[in-house]
Amino acid sequence: MKKIVFGVFIFTCISFFQPLIVSAAQLGGLGEAGDSAGYKRTTGSGEVAINAIISTVIQTVLSFLGVLFLVLMIYGGFLWMTAQGNDTQVEKAQSTIRNAVIGLIIVISAYGISILVMNSVGGLSK
Repeated sequence: MKKIVFGVFIFTCISFFQPLIVSAAQLGGLGEAGDSAGYKRTTGSGEVAINAIISTVIQTVLSFLGVLFLVLMIYGGFLWMTAQGNDTQVEKAQSTIRNAVIGLIIVISAYGISILVMNSVGGLSK
């Protein structure tokens, strides 16, 4: 039963995110829109600016960590809701949720520190 529920959950997540990815890839003119909004893709010589690369990597990693936090929260809530009075499963669910929140706090702190360092070194493109 747990495998079926997990399979349905994964299928639902993939079904939800797949149209978003496809529609974003099909949009035209994203580079021009980013340039007009102040996001610089390249320097004047055609080379990619280092702060743009670093900010893109940071934003990508933070996006994945945000999704991981959401999955852990849902998993912890699912464990708690299906515990049926089993104290060890409730403790496992509480531990999962607590660790996810602590991880989120650490990630947000690291993001704040990286923004501070990048701004003091040479600017960070948003």
